[in-house]
Amino acid sequence: MTKMLLQQGAIENAHTIQAANNNVGLHLNNLLCEAEATIHELGNFEANQQSHQNQGSGGGGGGGGLGSGSTGKTTFSNIIGSGGPSVTSCTGSEIDKQVGLWERRVKGLRRMILGWDQTKPPDLLNRIDIDVTGCGSVSLRLYEPLEGAISTKFKVQWSSRSDFSNVVGEREVNEWTSFHGCMGAVCSLGELIQGRRYFFRAAAGNIKGWGPYKLSTPNCVVPSSWRDVETRENRFAGKQRNLDDLFNAVRLARPEDASEIALDATAPAKRAIKKKTTIKQLFSAASKFQKNLKRGIYLACVLYHEDKLLLTNEDFVPVIEIDETFTSNLHTDFYWLMKVACTWDDVRLLRVDMERNASSAIHFRTKLLSAACQMQSALSITDLGQLYYKPLRDVHGTVVLSCVNCIKSPKSISVLNSRWIPLNKIHKKLALSTEDSSINELLMNSIQDQINYHQVSNIRLPRGLYVGYLKMQSSVDVIQVVVPVKAPNVLPHCKIRDNPHVSA
Repeated sequence: MTKMLLQQGAIENAHTIQAANNNVGLHLNNLLCEAEATIHELGNFEANQQSHQNQGSGGGGGGGGLGSGSTGKTTFSNIIGSGGPSVTSCTGSEIDKQVGLWERRVKGLRRMILGWDQTKPPDLLNRIDIDVTGCGSVSLRLYEPLEGAISTKFKVQWSSRSDFSNVVGEREVNEWTSFHGCMGAVCSLGELIQGRRYFFRAAAGNIKGWGPYKLSTPNCVVPSSWRDVETRENRFAGKQRNLDDLFNAVRLARPEDASEIALDATAPAKRAIKKKTTIKQLFSAASKFQKNLKRGIYLACVLYHEDKLLLTNEDFVPVIEIDETFTSNLHTDFYWLMKVACTWDDVRLLRVDMERNASSAIHFRTKLLSAACQMQSALSITDLGQLYYKPLRDVHGTVVLSCVNCIKSPKSISVLNSRWIPLNKIHKKLALSTEDSSINELLMNSIQDQINYHQVSNIRLPRGLYVGYLKMQSSVDVIQVVVPVKAPNVLPHCKIRDNPHVSA
């Protein structure tokens, strides 16, 4: 019962424990004596009542001996006036009911006294694990004793000496946690001095007091960080200032006729103006989307909401042509577009700046930005999502660069020549792709893979310390790394522990 209450968040009453810790046994004995005395008085009262009734049966005036005006005599109301409610389920006289009630109370008090006498402080804790969680903080995991008396609380002490002759501090822990079937508690301590050695011990307690102390494992730790060994700063320290300086340098180096850059990134965003669907948009959008993809390079956008996919009226994903030809170093331009995809809001400004440059080296990248702007305008959205990790290519040399994004509100897409189709209906119409399949078939058959990749690549690892493995393949224009199928955004890894901090 006690463990169940502790699991549900029950804690001891600090005021009651402090006042009655040494007087509980005496208090229970006093209650027992009072209950036994009450039973004795009730028995005497019943015997006296029967004797008076026998004397009064011979004459009419014998009943006056129990009048309310008599003094110094025990009356029924004096005995049971504060004895509690009567037990209506009992049979017999009212006195018999009260006697039965007090007898049950005596039995309960005797059991409580026996339990109190047999209760002892808890034994040694089963285990105390400690981790350094920061430059000035530690965390202890306390496991209750496996045998002995029940534990209801813990006390943690820490000292700068192994014999605990100078206790620096202590803390009581009343909140319980389950560690894979074993009950215990977690104690997080902060504001410790960095670089100072601390010793820790803990004890379990209950209403009878505290048990013996047990040292932690390890028995001492030094709050520190691995960066202290080589005096290295945090890699993110000062990076915000460096980025601001770099941004200002780029802004000042721009020509006077360049497009304007918004300086205040923290300003509240303007309310999005909802575009009205017009007949003009019906024809303009229809002319931009491609269905029969010929040799060249195209930009596709896979937009999904729950189990539905946005398709045009021709049952094809929105596709816009980039160019009829593409450069040999497509991977370089593709990775560049991946970086641009991190800030789709700046595509228009970047395209305006690049169009002013007549260099042939950036001509293809300008067309990439133009296709992205057309897609944004046709779909009436700015965020096209995340680029699929590889271009799709068929045997004829046609290439498709695909963007994938999850739309929270389907109503934000206001395109007349498009509709939301359930994915299961799309899968029924698809044919198995082969090496000779066209780019249209390859694109439609890869939709589920693209959606799965987009979903799993946005899952973050839980907090903890991991060990990773880097396996890389490098060529002239591309570097490939091995990643897990279910977590393509991280390297192959294995979790060591929940605590990510590494001490010195």
